[in-house]
Amino acid sequence: MENFPNVSSYCQRLKSIADQLKNVGAPVFDSRLVLQLVGGLAQPYRGVGTLIRQSNPLPPFYKARSMLTLEEAGLAKEETTESAMLATSIDDGSPHPAKSGHSKGKNGVQHSGGGRRNNGGGRKYGGSGGGPDFSIAPRDT
Repeated sequence: MENFPNVSSYCQRLKSIADQLKNVGAPVFDSRLVLQLVGGLAQPYRGVGTLIRQSNPLPPFYKARSMLTLEEAGLAKEETTESAMLATSIDDGSPHPAKSGHSKGKNGVQHSGGGRRNNGGGRKYGGSGGGPDFSIAPRDT
């Protein structure tokens, strides 16, 4: 797959070769085509390739192709997100991307997202975080 720009062109080439073989009287079974497909995958797709290979029965070629195309889209989205985070951290002046759970306030001070919140721990809400205590029915007045 290293010689192809994307999963679709790789799959298209394999399917084209299988069709050519069929035209000359040497058809390729769909299961063999799927195994050939996953056998030539690049490193980022090997996890999906293993899932396909371990499916019982093997999925048809079109389904394996769809699984790989979805994985490619997910990898592209992940790469875009990482690039955006890196660009943001560079614009911010910090050498590393911001860690999750931390944010900068209006004055540029970094705050942790793990602090305690005041959830109305007084008498009205039962005293220990959370919502109202419904174990006691309200009185009508």
